[in-house]
Amino acid sequence: MKIFLNIIYYFLWRFMAVVGGGSDKFIYFILSPFKWLALKIPIVRKRLIRLYGSVENAEKEGMKAMDYFNNDKDIGLNTQCANGLYVSSSGFYLIGIYLVVAHYFKGLLVFFDSYTLAVILGFFGIAAIITHFITFEKKAYKKYFKEFDKIKGWQRFVYKLVTFVFVIGAFIFGGWAMVFANH
Repeated sequence: MKIFLNIIYYFLWRFMAVVGGGSDKFIYFILSPFKWLALKIPIVRKRLIRLYGSVENAEKEGMKAMDYFNNDKDIGLNTQCANGLYVSSSGFYLIGIYLVVAHYFKGLLVFFDSYTLAVILGFFGIAAIITHFITFEKKAYKKYFKEFDKIKGWQRFVYKLVTFVFVIGAFIFGGWAMVFANH
């Protein structure tokens, strides 16, 4: 199970890196007018030249910082988005399982009707704890990232497909279970 969930997390991270890959350039584009205005202020221009040697070097450093902000495997934006999708998918599976079981044992379903938000948040909390201990405890995902980077060809395609089915299946199963439990 540990390897399976780490495969899911790895390919979600890769997906977010591809989807969010241009976000640093987009943010830089949005900030361009402010950069232009800042360079018109003599004290800002002098400070950039003093710190980086030239304005061009300051721009390169800014792009490196944006890339780090987006793509760092520990705290990057893509990592946070992949983690959110990972925990959400796991939470929807837990909610779906609970609702299917609760449908057959009517007493449990009353609990869900009475405290819906608390139960949902509870299951997402449980999913976050499970995924933390399986994937993020002692940064275990870094070991798996190195291992999964070496995967090539059809096996990589299969893992991407499994990740896609896991995520889409979670939302379909969770949604279906919510409709199923109410009938």
